[in-house]
Amino acid sequence: MNHDKAIREQAVERYLLGELPEGVRARFEEHFFDCSLCASDLKNGAMFVDALRADLQPAGFPVLPAMRRAAGVAQAPEVMNNVILATISARGSDIPKLLAPAHGSFLISVDVPSKTGYASYLCLLYNSSGKQLWQMPITAQQAENAVSLWVPTEKAANGTNELRVLALPSTGGSPVEVGRYRFSLQTSQ
Repeated sequence: MNHDKAIREQAVERYLLGELPEGVRARFEEHFFDCSLCASDLKNGAMFVDALRADLQPAGFPVLPAMRRAAGVAQAPEVMNNVILATISARGSDIPKLLAPAHGSFLISVDVPSKTGYASYLCLLYNSSGKQLWQMPITAQQAENAVSLWVPTEKAANGTNELRVLALPSTGGSPVEVGRYRFSLQTSQ
């Protein structure tokens, strides 16, 4: 993660609130050890949160039972459904199937076919009608290993989805498609 992306995604604030998904949190942690600005913002934010908690503690704000249950659920371990697209051929007849909660999330694990000469990559998800649902930039460094993409179920479509991977040349030319992977998503209540 670079500094501009950390600012755009409010990574410091979301980190302090515990709102960053695991993969994004790990990338941000790597970033703030090398970025004195983010490290300083994180330190100041943590001191602010600690001071705020100390000030609010004596006031005795009531905690509603529903809030306590929601906090417990948010902090509990859970099974994360995932689909692994590392060795799947897009033209093959065997499309992996994934069952995910309707109001939850799932992981897409993919080996980005990294090659020299590309500055970065772009993962794009399409539904069965060919409509683009979202896109996610991937750095060349991230592409050296399998990449896990955290996807809110609402950002995908029931039925066949297709993940396309485009490589962005270092020379600034047109993107080149380097991978195309399909999977079938079924949401449950």
